Amino acid sequence: MHRAARGQPDRLPALARELTALPVDVIYATGPPALAAAYAVAGTVPIVAFDLESDPVASGFLQSLAQPC
Repeated sequence: MHRAARGQPDRLPALARELTALPVDVIYATGPPALAAAYAVAGTVPIVAFDLESDPVASGFLQSLAQPC
C-alpha cells in the first residue's frame, strides 16, 4: 500500500493515520516531515526511515543508534 503527500506536507498526518488503520507490517517514511507524522501515530508498527536531513537521536525518534528499538 502506498500513500504520497504529493508536495503537500500538511496531508502527512492524515496519510499516516490511514496507513496505521490498515493491516501493514511496516511504514516506510521518506524525510523528516513524513517520519514525524508516522512516528506520531505508528504505535507498535515499525518504521523504516530514509532521512538524510536530520539526526534521529537529536530529533527524538531514537534513543540511540546502537539500539534503535
